[in-house]
Amino acid sequence: MGIKTLFKGIGTTFIKGHDRKLLFGHDDAGWIEINGKRHYVLTTAITANVTVTTAPVGSIGKTTHATGTSSIFVSDGSKWQAFAAITPLEPAENVPPLTDSSGGAVANSTIEVVTNSNAGYVFYQNITAATTTAGATQLDLNAVAEPSAMSSVVQPDVPRNVVINFTDANASIDAFQVDVVGTAPDGSAVTEQFLFAGGLDQVGSKIFAKVTSFTLTSINGNGAGDLLDVGYGVKLGVPVPAGSTGLSIVKLVANAIEEAASATDATNNSFTATTAPNATNDYEVWFEYSHPAITALTAAVAELAATLNATLLAIKANAVMEDDA
Repeated sequence: MGIKTLFKGIGTTFIKGHDRKLLFGHDDAGWIEINGKRHYVLTTAITANVTVTTAPVGSIGKTTHATGTSSIFVSDGSKWQAFAAITPLEPAENVPPLTDSSGGAVANSTIEVVTNSNAGYVFYQNITAATTTAGATQLDLNAVAEPSAMSSVVQPDVPRNVVINFTDANASIDAFQVDVVGTAPDGSAVTEQFLFAGGLDQVGSKIFAKVTSFTLTSINGNGAGDLLDVGYGVKLGVPVPAGSTGLSIVKLVANAIEEAASATDATNNSFTATTAPNATNDYEVWFEYSHPAITALTAAVAELAATLNATLLAIKANAVMEDDA
């Protein structure tokens, strides 16, 4: 047959067969465009002269749904119509499989495998013990103004979570809101809100490399003897790009002794060591994560590959291209 395929790029691609070149693009709606003509690969039922469509006139449609899966359709601008059968030049089984430029992926498989595993390392030394009182100056809640920012904010020694503690002298507090604003290990802005429903003592999940402010935004039922304290917990953050997912602690060494992490938070990219911080403990951490940019690239490649492969299989099942030779 003498047909070669060459895939280059994502979104705009050239397919070359000897001296013939085709330019195609793709869209998240499930179509690709080849030299100005759209080819749709759908999952919904299609019945000729019944199923409506907004596809441009002349667009080709194929579906994986049981209703219509064995046919190819063409749009008349308002409905899908049956596409006239094409008599193959030779049986489809004689057509060689289409492959990508690497020569390894068959057309009804994957075009490329995108690996998304990134490694990191961090060393934390002499981490202070968790405390509910070391984050800022204690706030007296008796007749306190709302909102009221806590003074003398003390920065965390390493990226870690926030904890808050209310002293309710006469069990009268029935509502409050505390807002924490700061910076995450990757440099992005991070905020966390604590409400009365979570209790008087709360442990945060977000990781702060720097705290800009602790603010008592509102409170009800406060009086003499009521106090607010803030501090830092035992959840330690690791430096990964914003939006990273799939955090995994590969190896954790506390004071030269390897141990397993007692917990890992893949959402907030933090871990809790089995050996708790106490101002003298050191931690070496090896970790893996999925980079957000590669995650997006993987999804784009998968979507393009699925659309293109389905269209190529539909073409192969209904007709055989002439040899360019």
